[in-house]
Amino acid sequence: MCSCTCRYEGCSCTDERRRFRPGPPESSAARSKVSVSPKKIVFLPGESDPDRTIPRLRRHMKEIAYVAPHIFKIFILLINFNFNFPVDITKDLKNGDLFEVGRQNLFLQSVTSVSSRKIFFDFVQHKLNGNMWSTSYTNLVKRQILNFSVGLSKKWRKSYRNTTKFKKNYSEWLNATFKMPKNEVIINSASTVGRRSKQFDKCTERTKRRKINVLLNSNIELTSPEIISAAKHKINKSGQRSVVQIFNTTTTTPKRAKKIKKILKNSETLKPIPYNPDEALAFFIENNLTKQQYVNIRLSAKKRNADIFPPYNSIINAKKQCYPKNCIMSETYCEIKLQDLLDHTSTRIFLIPDIKINELFLESFEILYKWGCDGSNGQSQYKQKYSDNNNSSSDKDLFLFSIVPLQLNSFDEQNNKHIIWTNNRTSSTRFCRPIKFKFEKETVETTLKEVNSVEDQIKQLTPTEILFNGNRILVKHTLMFTMVDGKVCNSMTNTSSQKCFICGSSPKEMNNIKNVISFNVNHESLRFGLSTLHAWIRFFECLLHVSYRLEIKKWAQKKKYVQDRFRAELGLLVDVVLQGKGNTNDGNTARRFFSNPEISSEITGINLNLIRRFKNIFTAISCGHEINAEAFNSYALDTANLFVDLYPWYYMPASVHKILIHGADVIRFAILPIGKLSEDAQESRNKDYKTIREHHTRKDTRQHTNEDLLNMLLVSSDPYISSIRIIPNKTNQDISDEVRSLLLINDSLDNIESDLNDSFSEMDI
Repeated sequence: MCSCTCRYEGCSCTDERRRFRPGPPESSAARSKVSVSPKKIVFLPGESDPDRTIPRLRRHMKEIAYVAPHIFKIFILLINFNFNFPVDITKDLKNGDLFEVGRQNLFLQSVTSVSSRKIFFDFVQHKLNGNMWSTSYTNLVKRQILNFSVGLSKKWRKSYRNTTKFKKNYSEWLNATFKMPKNEVIINSASTVGRRSKQFDKCTERTKRRKINVLLNSNIELTSPEIISAAKHKINKSGQRSVVQIFNTTTTTPKRAKKIKKILKNSETLKPIPYNPDEALAFFIENNLTKQQYVNIRLSAKKRNADIFPPYNSIINAKKQCYPKNCIMSETYCEIKLQDLLDHTSTRIFLIPDIKINELFLESFEILYKWGCDGSNGQSQYKQKYSDNNNSSSDKDLFLFSIVPLQLNSFDEQNNKHIIWTNNRTSSTRFCRPIKFKFEKETVETTLKEVNSVEDQIKQLTPTEILFNGNRILVKHTLMFTMVDGKVCNSMTNTSSQKCFICGSSPKEMNNIKNVISFNVNHESLRFGLSTLHAWIRFFECLLHVSYRLEIKKWAQKKKYVQDRFRAELGLLVDVVLQGKGNTNDGNTARRFFSNPEISSEITGINLNLIRRFKNIFTAISCGHEINAEAFNSYALDTANLFVDLYPWYYMPASVHKILIHGADVIRFAILPIGKLSEDAQESRNKDYKTIREHHTRKDTRQHTNEDLLNMLLVSSDPYISSIRIIPNKTNQDISDEVRSLLLINDSLDNIESDLNDSFSEMDI
């Protein structure tokens, strides 16, 4: 063998300087006879790194271009062949490195599995730059990793699978160098020229289709089951047994794959959606929760990995956004200045997500409200001391003022009205805002004093300035005093309860229909509306009292008969006295009476047509749609004449007279449909007052009790919070053709949703 540094057998050079010395020219024939074949290379000590040799040869390619052609061909061949040289950097790879890989990937329990050994191999290959390893040497490395995995598994079990004990017992083994297999340096003559092929999973879809076409277009006819079976066998051999199990599950039945696909799709889209503070507050109010109940629900959800409820402190901050400025609170009353209440209410209305305002309608805005007052007695008397030692004060009577926003209108340059937002729950307490409440009895003097105080504030109202979508807009406030009952109307007009406060007719005059329609009407009194909720009750009581005088002359005997029949057939308690609460003749009882006209007529003996006509009138004035005033007037007068013809001996009550004789005048006077101006929300608020005062207030002092009561009334009626609460479905009310003829809207009226059902469905009146 030659002793020069070229290290090839048969070299004729004698020293290193002659290696690249050009020799005598050769003929083309001689060059053509030269054949090159792979040779075994033997490295000298200290020269085992070919990575420095090959780049140097490439850099000096031009210098050796004139060397003998057979030498040139040999170098070209060497450069293009894949080398498999041993890399002497195993000193940097220790057994502890592979142990840490297994510990970090959490597979020490199954360290000998195929998937675990593949992770070890990928780590070693990356660490030692083994991308150029031949197939035979790769198999040797995998064999060595298998031996290492078996040894590691035994040592891990002997250490009782404890990392601290393992490192203590086998510290010397962990610091030892990982033994790589010996490598014979063989030039791989089977390698091809050009760039290496990319892994299949890293190829584009187009390249993948091209590669699998070799299999699909082969001469061997393969069916789908055969291809699937081969794929499962290959996947199982690679160690991915879980994938094979899922593969088998998807092919169990034809529909199983679709079900799994649907589950995977839903798992990505149907993730838990957390509540924001406002939504959580709406959930809190809608379910009438206490603080502790909310905290319990939140903690229970967190234990089940559903952290969707914000902490209660976020609820408190959201509540504070529902409070207007300048709230006056004391032991005997609470009050909010009307200007501050309307400013805050209008600001919260503009936060409702459904409100979308066109820039063309930014000229002026107007919010329509209804407001009113109502007194109630029989309140709970708390064992709390008054700080001023005023023994005359008492909390058994309550006088409450409320306001409800109905509609937000916008006007363009031509002064055309555009409805931006409408309260679809005008008879519900969801938007019923408290103005003030006092612990005092409702009397004529108290009513006049407090109502005049509110009306003085109304006269001094100024438009509210609101910043909406970067634009400053002014909102005007229009209030209608319609949430009142007959008692308030009589107090405001200084009229006896037996007389009509609109025309002043007495009970004896009311049955003379031709005469009474010619009476002068006090147009100022038309602003009070029709008090539709109380009208149901008054008409119901009117028919009951008529029935008590029919056939059987003894009032008590006939009353007992009617009460027993209603109790047995409809489950109603009729005309039963309740201690401290009047009687059982409430709105729900009246509604059920008129909803079953045949049974009611059979029990009471009242004319069936009269009951049906009363029901049609109530349906029209309660549905919330526009009413044809002329048609209503004609229908109401015919009903009044029918009543007088049937029972001329019974004087028509003032409440019945007001609707049958003056109903059309009130409908013409109202800005909105008369059904939206009812007093239902005001009446329902009395029950809310009792519940909130009992369950949601502090009882340490009277002032704290009133403060918590007012705050809860404000939060539960906040327009923005109420708009994101869950709205219960309305009960559809079928209407007859007679009711259709009384309404101005005649299309899509198969089912009219009665606003009256809002209060009936949410609480008893």
